[in-house]
Amino acid sequence: ASVLRTANDRQAFFNQASARMLRWLDSRANFVLVDFNRPAAVVVAHFAKHDVAIAGPFPYFAKHARVGLGTSQEMREFWRVCDLLPPQVCMRM
Repeated sequence: ASVLRTANDRQAFFNQASARMLRWLDSRANFVLVDFNRPAAVVVAHFAKHDVAIAGPFPYFAKHARVGLGTSQEMREFWRVCDLLPPQVCMRM
């Protein structure tokens, strides 16, 4: 039951990420490494300012943050805060 619930939660996350045109590394775990197409440190700080904990940056993944799959309420809050990120116009790294 836990494996099925995690798979469903992960698919729901992928659907929401796709709707926002975000990329991610394929995952079979209860977390996803998401490419926010901007420095991960900026993204992590944005979420922290809104009391949502995500992890990053990681070596070789400067634009990725690790997002753990939470409860429905936690994920709604994650996406609400994600939608507050300013639009990414053009980034050169």
